[in-house]
Amino acid sequence: MVKRDGEWYAHFVLKKTVEVHDEPETIIAIDRGEHNLAVAVAISKNNQKPMKGQFWRGSEIKRIRGLHAHIRRRLQEKHRFGKVKELRGREKRKVNQQLHIIANGIVAYAKQFPKPVIVMEDLNGVRENFKKSKELNRRFHSLPFRKLQTYVEYKLL
Repeated sequence: MVKRDGEWYAHFVLKKTVEVHDEPETIIAIDRGEHNLAVAVAISKNNQKPMKGQFWRGSEIKRIRGLHAHIRRRLQEKHRFGKVKELRGREKRKVNQQLHIIANGIVAYAKQFPKPVIVMEDLNGVRENFKKSKELNRRFHSLPFRKLQTYVEYKLL
């Protein structure tokens, strides 16, 4: 349960098993990280040799998050909480736009191969096991790993 702007919202987690009708010919492996937000490598079932990979840098998302963290910090030091509230959705919209661009790139990369299936690493629990300095924690925990996966799944439907 979450209360946002005076209204309560309930979040539910659903799991769904998906059957693959055709046997995939190409596996697209996606690795997510801090330096490169996504790295894709295609492996053909026939060849077993990795094909040319592609990198999507997360530097623009990191820049946007860092800039807005700095702006919030400065405004809060000056007790300008109304201005912080006014700027609330701007960071989220900019990051979402970058994620859509990266997700479109991943889908376009996958569609150039015959019968592709995209496989992403399981990052459950990665945030709980990462405890470093204050700045490094903010930088790492602000990376939108799950949201990128959600956008790629949405664009593949």
